Amino acid sequence: MTEETTKTTTTSSVQTVSPERAVVKEYKRKGRNSNVSGAIILIFIGIIFLLNNFGLISWDIWGMLWRFWPIFLIIGGLQLVLGKSLFSNIVIGVITAILLLGVLSASLIATDSRFETYFRQQLNRIEQPGQRPY
Repeated sequence: MTEETTKTTTTSSVQTVSPERAVVKEYKRKGRNSNVSGAIILIFIGIIFLLNNFGLISWDIWGMLWRFWPIFLIIGGLQLVLGKSLFSNIVIGVITAILLLGVLSASLIATDSRFETYFRQQLNRIEQPGQRPY
């Protein structure tokens, strides 16, 4: 493993810093303004617009999605509680993705009969343990 040397400004001594520590220090220096959940939310909204434009989902989904606006408060509260560390960004990103996928699934089931039929068939298959899956 190679080491990189840096000079401190207060003393003339030379410190050796491993590349891993240098990456973590760089993340801490630059990463304080990163907002993983905000990026995931923007991607989520963009995907919904794209699916709307291709006609794969109805524009009626926006009315259903609007009912879940408190999720944004929950995500913001999690960011305040957990802070801006690398670990908390990963945890918040995963939680945000799971919540948004759940909201999208519930909205699709409520607004599109094709998805509702599909999910009902899948649930019926799960509830009948004696049948073969395929």
